[in-house]
Amino acid sequence: AVNIFMGGNMSYKAAWMIMMWFAVKDITFTIIGAIIAPRIYYAVRRSAYQHSHSTIS
Repeated sequence: AVNIFMGGNMSYKAAWMIMMWFAVKDITFTIIGAIIAPRIYYAVRRSAYQHSHSTIS
């Protein structure tokens, strides 16, 4: 995809260099997501719990 986007021939080494940048980005976002996932879970759970009781009464 990067080769088509760049519009030219790309060496194997250049393709891996570009992919490594995306791998570092993905690993970083995965770690950040793992850190904040419990907070998101509890916020959604608390919101859904309060919402379900407010519609009953």
